[in-house]
Amino acid sequence: MDLPPAREPGRPPDDPLIRARHAQVKPIQGNARRRTMALLAATGAVVLGVHYATGGGSAPQRGRATTTTVGSSPMPVTYYVSATGDDNAAGTSPSTAWRTLARASKQQFQPGERLRLKGGDRFTGELTFRPGDAGREDEPVTVGSYGGGQAVIQAATTPAVSVYDTAGVSISDLVLIGPGVGASDVSGIDIYNDLPGDRTLGGISVANVDASGFRNGVFIGGGNGDSGFADVRISDSKLHANRDNGLVSYGPDSGRQKGYPFHNVTVTGVEAYDNLGNPANHTVATGSGISLGGVENGLIENSIAHGNGSRCDSTSGPVGIWAHDSAGMVIQHNVAYSNRTGGYTDGGGFDLDQRTDNSVLQYNLTYDNYGPGYMVWSATNALLSTGNTVRFNISMDDARSPLDADSITYGAVMLSGYETNASIYHNTVVQSVAGEQSPLLNLGTHLKGATVRDNIFSAQRGDLVKSGGAPTHSQVLLQGNDYYSAAGHWRLAWGGALYTSLTSWRADSGQERLAGRSTGSAANPQLTPVGIASWDPMRKTVPAPRPGSAIGSAGLDLAQRFGTDVGMWDYFGGPLTAPATLGAVMPGSPPPSGSPSPSPSRAPSRTPSGAP
Repeated sequence: MDLPPAREPGRPPDDPLIRARHAQVKPIQGNARRRTMALLAATGAVVLGVHYATGGGSAPQRGRATTTTVGSSPMPVTYYVSATGDDNAAGTSPSTAWRTLARASKQQFQPGERLRLKGGDRFTGELTFRPGDAGREDEPVTVGSYGGGQAVIQAATTPAVSVYDTAGVSISDLVLIGPGVGASDVSGIDIYNDLPGDRTLGGISVANVDASGFRNGVFIGGGNGDSGFADVRISDSKLHANRDNGLVSYGPDSGRQKGYPFHNVTVTGVEAYDNLGNPANHTVATGSGISLGGVENGLIENSIAHGNGSRCDSTSGPVGIWAHDSAGMVIQHNVAYSNRTGGYTDGGGFDLDQRTDNSVLQYNLTYDNYGPGYMVWSATNALLSTGNTVRFNISMDDARSPLDADSITYGAVMLSGYETNASIYHNTVVQSVAGEQSPLLNLGTHLKGATVRDNIFSAQRGDLVKSGGAPTHSQVLLQGNDYYSAAGHWRLAWGGALYTSLTSWRADSGQERLAGRSTGSAANPQLTPVGIASWDPMRKTVPAPRPGSAIGSAGLDLAQRFGTDVGMWDYFGGPLTAPATLGAVMPGSPPPSGSPSPSPSRAPSRTPSGAP
């Protein structure tokens, strides 16, 4: 693992922030051809959740807050910092503002108090919150800018903002600038909990923050058992041009089977881009946009990841947006495009990785990624994942790495490894660039109870499905899908054999059959551009079957036949139809302009597989 220095310059060896930032966390090991994750915990990254407990050691001596009383109700104090201020002043008005972050960090903030940095001013150093600061989820200490514009914190050898073993902090409206990816070993916002006794802290938010030039833009970590954070919200922020990750949390060690350190984490409106990875690190995944590990009940939505990963040449590679070692994750209404890898691993759009259970990728868009648009993967039986779903997503021209033109390891959609009861349904997967060769669906080994239904696979010259083995029906069932080659190059690789027709593959494999009848189609879905999702900030027009298409009503009724909880909406937020159309878009979508997007839905319930 790539460890930071033993301690940061200028801090005493017993400083608690040293212990927090430099705790060693063992990276998760995975297949040499892929990254099953490994997030560095030492140093790093950024912000989120905390609650009101304090603990572990004595708090440093700080200035005490002075409250103003109106009648019998104390009013929380607002403190100000200005580049023209005076650290000997009271700090309680713009005219008596402090001058430095060091002075602000000495203050022992009480619940509900506010700290404001003058907009447009540039401050150097670090703003810290430690045990004894803040402490109330319902009355957080709020940090932001005043006077117009955003204040800038220019950090060098420390994070710009640190929150350590405390809670109830809200950070917003700041620009955080590090010394550059070649010089920084710390994060823009560093949130860390190493309290004893599996303590959960709750109530931190980060909003409207721009963080660049650090190791990680925002980092969330726990360094003592399952101690961590709850009720965390990261929103409306730009995390870019950092070395290792835009936003990252790291989960439990891969050998542990305990709980989750992070609970109820929401990421919304985040743009993570140009986080290129560490070219000197050949074992750990770096260069991801948003990577959440160790989360129970998380939501990532309305976010974008693009241009990440191109300098990561590691056995564990980067992904635009992904989760690992988590449960109950909902990843929806996001766009991941032009993500890269500097080697042969990953570089995809979305991923549900090792030990991630009962989670869903839904209503997302991917295009032009080097790796898979959507991946569900777990490397070993000890890291088994169960009950994950990929539904109502669109992939356009993914798995395009020039280093792996035949995409031996990957495909536009990849399902592989120790995965139990995974469901992939109602997705539209398209190759539109002439000559593309990557598989549209890549099935790996060790699957159990997986189902692939009601999807559209439209290829150029790539294999419609590629499976190195010949999975049994108890491992995976394919039913009701459309397999079409726009280039007239119908090809499907299965168990070492190459098939050039649906009929011959169905006869040999027993796939695409249900209750003794043939299912599936090789018909032209007549895909045509139909519209732009209201939630898509990239305004990307996506395809759907033309009215009157041969597959217009060819979908299996998954709810009726298999008891599948398919939800209520298609890719555009339009209602589902019966009988169902294949793919991500139902007839009549997109909804009229201005129609609201559906509210977030949790992972669908698990359903039984259907026998062929």
